[in-house]
This record gives sequence, structure tokens and C-alpha cells, in this order.
Amino acid sequence: MGSSTRFTVISVIIAVLIGVIAYKVEPYFSKKGVTVSNVIIYSTATCPYCVKAKQLLTSKNVQFTEYFVDKDLEKREEMLKLSGGRRTVPQIFINDKHIGGCDDLYQLESDKKLDDLLKK
Repeated sequence: MGSSTRFTVISVIIAVLIGVIAYKVEPYFSKKGVTVSNVIIYSTATCPYCVKAKQLLTSKNVQFTEYFVDKDLEKREEMLKLSGGRRTVPQIFINDKHIGGCDDLYQLESDKKLDDLLKK
């Protein structure tokens, strides 16, 4: 087998492996029904309210960006500025609108307003 044939066979095998991996992994990255909105959560690693807020969003298939303010002082300062000085976590923003904390998020859900806010 010549080196060019060997290269072609190896290239085909690699392409097939990449395709198989992409096929197996793709469902984890493109869930049907995922709400596409800009959701940001400022949290800490040990906050039970942060976990509860993320559980609600995850149950609604909402993807979000999370910043750990206990590990990133710049993000803590950003959170303070954007939230009007609120120091508690989580601080949640949906489509650049400050929602507040976990209780505020659950109140929106209870009032049947969260889904509409996430659609915008």
C-alpha cells in the first residue's frame, strides 16, 4: 500500500469517526424545545438558591450563562453594577433585563410571566 493510499484510508477512517462522535454528541447540544434567550446568572459554587434557580431554567430547557462571583472578582463587580448594588446571589438577567434573585424568578413562573419573558 502506497503512502498516498494509506493517507486516504486514514483520512476516511478519521472522517467516519468524527461523524460518529458528532452523531452521538449532537443531542446534548441541540435539544428540541430549548428556549433561545439571553439568560445570565451570577452565582456562587455553594449557593442553594442558585441551584434552585438553575433547576427551574433547566426544566424549561433554557440555556444560560453562569458566572461564579466567588471566583471572579471582576464578575462580582459587574453583577453589583448591573443589579443596582445587590450583593446576594443569584442575580438573574433575561434578555438584558434584571429579574432579581431566585424568589423573583419563581414568582415570575407562578404568575405565568416567565415563559413570555424567555420568548422575547
